[in-house]
Amino acid sequence: MPSISWLEAFGYAASVVVAISLMMGSLLKLRWWNLVGASAFALYGLLIHAYPVAVLNGFIALADVYYLIQMYRRREHFQAIALDEASPYLAAVLEAHREEIARLFPGFQAGASGRLGLCVLRDLAPASFLLGTPAEDGTLDIDLDYALPPYRDLRPGGFLFQEARHRFQERGLRLLRARTADHAHGDYLRKVGFQETEPQTFLLELT
Repeated sequence: MPSISWLEAFGYAASVVVAISLMMGSLLKLRWWNLVGASAFALYGLLIHAYPVAVLNGFIALADVYYLIQMYRRREHFQAIALDEASPYLAAVLEAHREEIARLFPGFQAGASGRLGLCVLRDLAPASFLLGTPAEDGTLDIDLDYALPPYRDLRPGGFLFQEARHRFQERGLRLLRARTADHAHGDYLRKVGFQETEPQTFLLELT
């Protein structure tokens, strides 16, 4: 079996990065991954003297840079509003993402009574949903904390748990508790301010 050169390996790697970029649910992540892949492909085109490949991918990389700058400069408006668990829209969201929600929150059951519900709006578009069960000691056990795929850049969660934490405090809550066995969701919780106090248990004090 003939071996491939480092140059061919570099070209294959660039192809993989571009393919990965197209699998991103977040537009921001898509742009970053595509920028890396297109830049690598442009360099690959130069190295093999395939100048049309280099020019095309160089243009794509510049377009990615332009749109990334626009995305970071754009000032989005976030708002946390009360969420009615009986909302038909929420029911549609839960049904559409049933498999992923079951994986991330295996114990979650819709329709429980007495839960706190919040929805984060991003430029008035629903971005993420939180349902939690309050306890008498001021702890909220988070049953569901789900962001729609286009909005998974930490900003809805960061807004809810940092800038909008008064929405919890005004209900007498002083501690948020989330449990997850999913590694990626655990990373998300750490990045938005939670601390892992026990294996698979994360806490956020609302002080």
